[in-house]
Amino acid sequence: MTLYNKAGKPVRFNIFLYVLPFSNGTNHSLTATPSRKQVRIMSRKTTFEERIEIVEYVTASGRTYSQAAEHFNVSYQQVRSWVLKAKNGGYPALKDRRGRTKSREEMTEVERLRLENRQLKTQLREQEIYDIFLKKSEKSRTGSDCTTQTSVSKHPRNRRQ
Repeated sequence: MTLYNKAGKPVRFNIFLYVLPFSNGTNHSLTATPSRKQVRIMSRKTTFEERIEIVEYVTASGRTYSQAAEHFNVSYQQVRSWVLKAKNGGYPALKDRRGRTKSREEMTEVERLRLENRQLKTQLREQEIYDIFLKKSEKSRTGSDCTTQTSVSKHPRNRRQ
């Protein structure tokens, strides 16, 4: 089948020129190969000093995130995250703040009251558990538990008539 343009000329040659770069492999825009090298997906634990070194490796030397990820054996996403944090908040932003609690001086009044409330509730629960334990140990020591009632003796002199 031959296609014709508006002037009546065959269009086959124009299609051939369009398809040629994609068919012989010179144009890679339609290929499925990834453009950047695959690097580790999982990160390893790093210290604060290592994070600073990684950020400086990228920013000072002009390396890419991929190069830094491969060089330091961490993930691409983590390198990018550290570089952006350092740009926005400086090196202190690179500290691992997971599990960190504020000191009393840093807390607002509402946060201090919530903390005190939580502590008092915990103390109350601990006291209730301690009281229950004392009551149970008292019962078992004195034998006043309902399962330890004295039974009627089988000896004929001790039987009630």
